[in-house]
Amino acid sequence: MKRARRTQDERSTATREALVAAAIEVVAEVGYASATTSLIARRAKVSRGALQYHFASKADLTVAIMEAIALELNFRFDLEALRQAPLRRRIEAMIEHYWDVFQGRMFRAGLSIWVVLAGDPELARRIEASMRLVREGIGSVWHDLFSDVRCAQRDLDTILHIVMATMRGSAIAFLAGRAGTDFGAERRQLADMALHAMERLVETEAR
Repeated sequence: MKRARRTQDERSTATREALVAAAIEVVAEVGYASATTSLIARRAKVSRGALQYHFASKADLTVAIMEAIALELNFRFDLEALRQAPLRRRIEAMIEHYWDVFQGRMFRAGLSIWVVLAGDPELARRIEASMRLVREGIGSVWHDLFSDVRCAQRDLDTILHIVMATMRGSAIAFLAGRAGTDFGAERRQLADMALHAMERLVETEAR
């Protein structure tokens, strides 16, 4: 059976995704400063002209990388199925999902990019503007997943921020090869703390 030919839009989308994936790989391997557009184009198996057609500058591509990382962190799971699970299971699933992403090349690439932002205010401004919209989406997912936890949204946001910050710290320690650390135990303890915090919020609201 003959396969249907892809449309121009489908081919364009596929090329953009390949370029972003290649950029993540290259940045994770050699660091942001050494990740030239030529190197990224070769990894994606496209011409440098094709890269420039989709991303006029390295900054444009960098913003796309950060958006891809945020998407992977917060939207690559079955929210509908997870919503039906007990509260503790939902918390554990989110933490394990974050851990899986933070161990991979995406997080390595993101760290390399964050390091250079202090010296590039314009890139930092662009990424912050993009991440502001992403954070709104992250908050929506978090509130949707824990909609049965009857408390103020700002309190749920605080728990989310603490969980994310803790996971990033653990991931950095893991990547640095911190010896003698039981990262599984750390994640279980974090789940205990998040569950306890949510239960306390519900009790406080009920009074």
